[in-house]
Amino acid sequence: MFPTCIATERLILRQWRESDREPFARINADPLVMEFMPHALSKEESDSVADRIEAHFRQRGSRRVMEKLGMTHNPVDDFDHPRLPDGHPLRRHVLYRMNRSVWRSGL
Repeated sequence: MFPTCIATERLILRQWRESDREPFARINADPLVMEFMPHALSKEESDSVADRIEAHFRQRGSRRVMEKLGMTHNPVDDFDHPRLPDGHPLRRHVLYRMNRSVWRSGL
């Protein structure tokens, strides 16, 4: 089983709390924060993603790590960065997801 909290000097990973939904929605609605995403999210859209953990990775070497963590990849979810030209090496963004049930199972 995974620990309930992992902390480093710069990062804290902990279980999602219901009280995280509102600040998460504010972050997702901020146009500056979402500048490099397809669009800012409404409260409803933010709530719909709050039930899964998402990670965006731009490097192909991350795939094995994501799979070992129990994350899944569906190419349908991948997207092109809207402000990068065709052919730019960072244009394509690959989306990996981990459902809450996998996170809690300790896999």
